[in-house]
Amino acid sequence: MIACVKGQTMHDVYLSAADVIHKFSMRRGGLKSLTLSNPQLQQKKAVYLLSLNTLIRYESLTMAIADASDLPSQDTIEFFLLLVLLYEGLYGNGISNEKRRKRRLSSTTRSVYKQALILIDSAKELAPTKPLEAEAALQHSLDVAQAFPRALRVNRVTTTVKQVLGRYKGSVPDPVLPDVVVLSKSKRLETHKDAWIAEGKATPQSRASCLPVSALFDYLDGHTDCLGSILDFCSAPGNKTAHAAIRLALATKGYKKQTQYAVVLNEIDATRAKLAEKLTKPVVDTLPKRIAFTVNTASCFDLTEESVGASCHPPTICIVDPSCSSSGVVGNIDQALGKHFSEPCDIEALSEFQFKCLSHALDVPSVCVVVYSTCSIHDAENETVVRRALEGREDWAVVPVLSKWVTRGHGDDDVARCSIRADPAVDHTDGFFTAVLVKKRE
Repeated sequence: MIACVKGQTMHDVYLSAADVIHKFSMRRGGLKSLTLSNPQLQQKKAVYLLSLNTLIRYESLTMAIADASDLPSQDTIEFFLLLVLLYEGLYGNGISNEKRRKRRLSSTTRSVYKQALILIDSAKELAPTKPLEAEAALQHSLDVAQAFPRALRVNRVTTTVKQVLGRYKGSVPDPVLPDVVVLSKSKRLETHKDAWIAEGKATPQSRASCLPVSALFDYLDGHTDCLGSILDFCSAPGNKTAHAAIRLALATKGYKKQTQYAVVLNEIDATRAKLAEKLTKPVVDTLPKRIAFTVNTASCFDLTEESVGASCHPPTICIVDPSCSSSGVVGNIDQALGKHFSEPCDIEALSEFQFKCLSHALDVPSVCVVVYSTCSIHDAENETVVRRALEGREDWAVVPVLSKWVTRGHGDDDVARCSIRADPAVDHTDGFFTAVLVKKRE
């Protein structure tokens, strides 16, 4: 990726961008992290922007070469290099007749460069000059996401909202969520360098992602007899689990001091579980001893009352945030661009899996409060799942939470009225759904 030119090392931006996209297509990391975390990369900003823009016009580019022969295999770096060069030639700064730039290229890039020059004329006739509808929608969603205010979740075990507001100038308390601070749009936060984030005092998290635990404890803070250990069914990357652990620590302060409470971060994939353990460690290190935070690698359907251990209070609380279509996510560039390399979502299959997850949580005998959430906008993954789970369960009901949150569920029944939705246009965060279900008492 480094070519030598007149005694100097010269960075090959094209090949570097192709390498980033290639790794991104194989789920090796996020687009930005793959760029920033590579110590050998020079011109990181140029590489990131070229990778991003190539992926935004991915459909147009592949359409332009659909009938071309002798193309590199679509799972090789050469294929993505061809797309990068075509993007530059069709929509970027141009690649034709740039002899000086051509001399700087590696041998791999030079070979594909020749093929790109041959294709460029025919591609110009086939490639849409304007973004396709889906590409325009993607660009619009990314622009909207850039306008979202950034948020920090405050770890009130170690600090206060007032202290966080004092540290991050121009920030304001969230109008609804009690432990969230909204940052000024002009505030540039370099999270990898921020000491308070490294120490677990504050955690970057979207307002939408803070909704489930905020809604859960909006109920629990008024019903302390329901407090107990927590099972988080599908946890990675663990933000909600850490948030719940903090709120449980606050809620049980001075309450049954002799009792040990477990917070179980459950993730079926061992690699994701390990990453979640690493990401939550700064917060976990601040928790009092009565909160036993554990990472469990298993299917969520294997979770039982015994999952918390004999020395801990039985689980009374479940967090169910299962895999979903992520159709509400507009602020996650990787999620949006990753759709190029994954099969289309089967909403019906996802809905069935979500229903089974929620039903299993409701069936754990000791559990009396469950929060269900998705980052989907589809009724089939949200209100429909809750309604199905409640069918035939006369001992369970949804309850109203976070009364100040305006956007509610779809429909005209208790599920709709009690559920919470986040609407990007209204709530300035990703699309989201949350419902709190409570076991009725005799």
